[in-house]
Amino acid sequence: MWNVITAALLLVMIFILYAIKKSRADNPLILAFAGVILLIMTYLFSKNAGELWLHTNASASTISASEKTHSVSDDNDPQKKEADHLSDGNDDAHTAVSDTTINSDDQEDIEDGKPAETYLTSLKQTEINKFIKVDKYCEKDNRGDIYSQGLNIYPRSDGFSSGRGFVEYALTGKYKTLKGTLYVPYESRNKQFKSRSMFRIYGDNQLLYTAPAIEGKDKPVDFAINVEDVRFLEIHMQGGWYKGDGTGLIPCICAGNLILSTESDASITKDPSLPKLYLTDLPLYDSKSLFSSQIIDYLSDIDGNKYYRGDVIANGDKTGFAEFQIDDEYSTLKGTAYVPSDSAGKDFKQEACVKIYVNDELKKEITLDSKDSPIEFSADVSGAEFIKIEVSGGLYYKGDWIPGICVTDLGLY
Repeated sequence: MWNVITAALLLVMIFILYAIKKSRADNPLILAFAGVILLIMTYLFSKNAGELWLHTNASASTISASEKTHSVSDDNDPQKKEADHLSDGNDDAHTAVSDTTINSDDQEDIEDGKPAETYLTSLKQTEINKFIKVDKYCEKDNRGDIYSQGLNIYPRSDGFSSGRGFVEYALTGKYKTLKGTLYVPYESRNKQFKSRSMFRIYGDNQLLYTAPAIEGKDKPVDFAINVEDVRFLEIHMQGGWYKGDGTGLIPCICAGNLILSTESDASITKDPSLPKLYLTDLPLYDSKSLFSSQIIDYLSDIDGNKYYRGDVIANGDKTGFAEFQIDDEYSTLKGTAYVPSDSAGKDFKQEACVKIYVNDELKKEITLDSKDSPIEFSADVSGAEFIKIEVSGGLYYKGDWIPGICVTDLGLY
């Protein structure tokens, strides 16, 4: 730009020289003097313009260097690097940055002595099976209350089963308390359920909580459990009914408002009667003509007692068995054997009997007739790798097989 100005001034000087020539043509000294002045001015202007150009260039270089230094400083900033990395062609960048912010806020809450909370269903699922759903299906309970904060967990399937399922979350030992509410969804109020509801929570394979059975008009049940140092949390659920319109199993129990907190709750106490694990929460290693479920028909004994904590095991046709593989970390198996109410007072064509085997060695045998009251039992399972439950006895009644004996609440201690 300064070269353009210099050229313009030079033209102006030439014009002045031309004007002097016209007006002073009779005086060559004046013309010569004007020429010398013009040359001197052109020289000085060119020199100063060059220095001005260098000064301007230097200022621009300084600004550029400052910006470069700032950029280098940012490149050395690990938070800036992490943000740039997350944003570089990654659609999940906003989520990741948001998670970082949440974690930072949680840390501040902890330092301030305030409980940092998060919804369980916002965490990563490490395992989920096809009989469990996690979404907003059951937002309203049987009393009309809405559960819109966080997702709900409930049992559901497209097949003819009782909707038994589980889901697992990685807590990584960060939380101390889990609170939530169990309730009958609005669509299931006053319905005849195919199976009773079941809800259990495990932390690192240790039973932490088992809920009472709820159905129909029962009030929602609030719970709070200690999950301190728990790395993996597993929720087992069951219970539902069929509309008969092809929509599959409709849940009769939902779990909502599941909130994890980094603060301890002094009101939480562990039930000392709970086993470490229910045997029937393990996958079947082998089975034949035997079912394990919470089917309503066989939940009541001849004395009117109802069972919901552990699954009910019964033979589906004269004799059946179920075998489970366990780690060698339990010493005792406890349970209850009973005559189901449908079989009360009837004549069995085969003796009603339960046999418990540990590593193929018979450890316990229980027999009942159709008028006997329930029997609580225990068996030594020290060193067990396999436990097999064999059940036999019953009768055909109105075209259906009715078991003569059931076993339930099989807890490992």
